[in-house]
Amino acid sequence: MSRFQVNLPQNQIRKMSAEEVEEKLKTAAVEQIDKRDCSPLVKYLEPLFAEKELANWAAEKFGVFVSGVQAPSRAAPERNPPQGRPGANAADRHSLPPRSTASSG
Repeated sequence: MSRFQVNLPQNQIRKMSAEEVEEKLKTAAVEQIDKRDCSPLVKYLEPLFAEKELANWAAEKFGVFVSGVQAPSRAAPERNPPQGRPGANAADRHSLPPRSTASSG
């Protein structure tokens, strides 16, 4: 298991219980994590990181600007129905044709 920097020969594994092997691997994993520089990952832990990135992407891609990104715990603002021809809604625009009821055979 040198790939993961764990010195655990087969003979030793055979003598250990499953719980002992698990504990040894967990300890080795924590040591490897502690050796790594995880500081570049801190930005992903910022509050509303995903929402801000989505808003930035929408602005760049579509020119849609979202102001006041809200925390998920707040109630979503009431949405207006889609604009367009009377009686049209998203289900009408994206519906599939009716399925044939005739059986093949």
